[in-house]
Amino acid sequence: MPTYTQSTPTAGFGTLDAGDYKVTIENAEDDVSKAGNDMIKLTLGIHGRNNKLFERLVFTENAYWKIDQVLAALGFEVEDGSDFSVESDKLIGKSAWVTVELGEYNGKPSPEISVWHFDPDMIADFESEPAGEQEERAKAAASAESEPSKF
Repeated sequence: MPTYTQSTPTAGFGTLDAGDYKVTIENAEDDVSKAGNDMIKLTLGIHGRNNKLFERLVFTENAYWKIDQVLAALGFEVEDGSDFSVESDKLIGKSAWVTVELGEYNGKPSPEISVWHFDPDMIADFESEPAGEQEERAKAAASAESEPSKF
């Protein structure tokens, strides 16, 4: 008969509200989109939560802006006009701040990353605040519809 150590039951993943979250890339897989374009599928863990977010980096000219945003947010140097080979395994373990908005998938609310934050001063200011202030600031940013998200 198997034995285990009991702990307080949790509600599972729960819902994820719109707002700003610190994420870490847990997995990055090379893949090909349905249209035949190179793609990297990212699985992101959210700090302090059981939720996961998913992101796809599709290597088409129309989506290069997003790849630039993600790489800059993860701390890679992005130089205008330079070619850069993205190695998916080098992304694993990297962290960044993202803004999540609620979209819809199969008729249900679905969290979607709207912005990967790459301003190091904004991130440094946010990380230097005590945890309680970070949470309050993130909630305030999420509820302010008329102002851009701030850290």
